[in-house]
Amino acid sequence: MYDLTDGDGRAVVVLGRAESGHVPMGERRDELVWHRLDTGAEESWRVPGQLIDAVALPDRTMVFTTAEGVFALR
Repeated sequence: MYDLTDGDGRAVVVLGRAESGHVPMGERRDELVWHRLDTGAEESWRVPGQLIDAVALPDRTMVFTTAEGVFALR
């Protein structure tokens, strides 16, 4: 788990999932997941490289770092 926050008035958790199986060096793409705790609903996005850290803001903006750099997703 990377962050627990209030998103649109609901509790959400932001977490990462590592790509499974054998992936050649430099081609890894992890998932960033926005998970609503009240309903269990999830939205996920593939991110470039290995996910290192993430933070979520109440307006649903997520800022995350990967092996490729720093990104924001809204």
